[in-house]
Amino acid sequence: MKDIYEAIDRGKEKFIAELKDLLRLPSVSYTGEGIPRCAEHLCRWLQGWGVSARVVPTQGHPVVLGKVEPPGAKRRVIVYGHYDVKQVGDLAEWKSPPYEPAERDGAIYARGAADDKGQLLANAIAVRLLKEMGRLPAAVTFVFEGEEEVGCKSFQAFAEAHREELRADLYYASDGPRHISGRPTVRLGNRGNLCMRLVVRNEIGADVHSGNLGELVRNPAWDLVHLLHTMKDPEGEALIPGFYDEVAPPTELERRALADIPGDEAEICRKLGISRIYGPPRFTVNEKLFFRPTLTIEGFHCGMESTIIPGQAMCYLECRLVKDMTPEGTFEKIKRHVEAQQVPGAALTLTRSSQANKTPLDHPTVQPVLDAFRRMHAEGALDGPLLVMPISGGSNASTQVFTQYLGLPAITTNYAQPNNGQHGPNENIRIDHFMTGIKMGAAALTALKG
Repeated sequence: MKDIYEAIDRGKEKFIAELKDLLRLPSVSYTGEGIPRCAEHLCRWLQGWGVSARVVPTQGHPVVLGKVEPPGAKRRVIVYGHYDVKQVGDLAEWKSPPYEPAERDGAIYARGAADDKGQLLANAIAVRLLKEMGRLPAAVTFVFEGEEEVGCKSFQAFAEAHREELRADLYYASDGPRHISGRPTVRLGNRGNLCMRLVVRNEIGADVHSGNLGELVRNPAWDLVHLLHTMKDPEGEALIPGFYDEVAPPTELERRALADIPGDEAEICRKLGISRIYGPPRFTVNEKLFFRPTLTIEGFHCGMESTIIPGQAMCYLECRLVKDMTPEGTFEKIKRHVEAQQVPGAALTLTRSSQANKTPLDHPTVQPVLDAFRRMHAEGALDGPLLVMPISGGSNASTQVFTQYLGLPAITTNYAQPNNGQHGPNENIRIDHFMTGIKMGAAALTALKG
């Protein structure tokens, strides 16, 4: 691998220039800004080095689909990434314009630098380099999605329509930050996601005067507060009957992996600037993050600063689900609990969801890739010992499609540094992490021989 790593180092300036070209293109999935142009740019870029690529329309934003077919390849890997980004937010908080990539302190600052254009491009560059050197052992199918930041709304239908083209032996993606410790990170699964809207309305269906009718009409805001109080205790334990019924403890292999993941409570509190770790104390930090479900209030919307009783009060609820919990089953449990409280005008609706997915730590296709990363560290090509996480605390609907619908084992690597600013102002990726990502992509693909 030494000659491959040296070739990557020699291409540094070219690779950075290509990343900046991609980062100059807005591609906001929430509004659709720049999406078609960015998809076409990626398609032309792939075609420029011999990839059979096209832009595939969906019910929402398009998917860029490309194939590389080296002679004699016996295996195929899906290389996934998403080209869509979050909105930039308040421009006043950015130190440089979000779509004018700027180098500062060894990093490239721009919207999408870390999430996910920098990581998407790192893997694509790795494929190109191996192809040019005649060292690509596996066929590659590129899948670049345009709706990851809005929940992969059209991705299931896309996968159903193109199932034959998506047959493969492995799903490989790079997205998100390394572990907070900064160690190179691999994740073999994701928690699921259940998003809901809880609304309480008064019988009148409109705001009313708080003085004239203050003690005569029910206040939906207070009704909502009292209802939420029945759903969770002060230490974070959900009070929904049956909520934890499907939650399984970690396996022995997973417990050994957890033991290697830094989880010192005092150190985490120091890094996060908090006084203590929240949640039931009988579980460790890593058990809470990876093997316990959550029930979270994401936000409220109710009334205004005025002399009214609001006509309705609304909150957004979210659950992160662990393996064996289904979004549908969990939603029904919460819905039954809400109905049992008999709050007038209360209604719970499901807005979007994805199921947890997990590839076994000892999967035979995964092990050679993990071993390749460990060799990288032993050879000095990786800046720290590999951290293998059996599951991610976050969720990814596209991974669910590949693991559950298409039946693939999945590896997600995290090339960006922990403090990369994704989804916020001044998003960035360290240049050394971008370059290391290209090397990790090359090592992973080279490991898929036979």
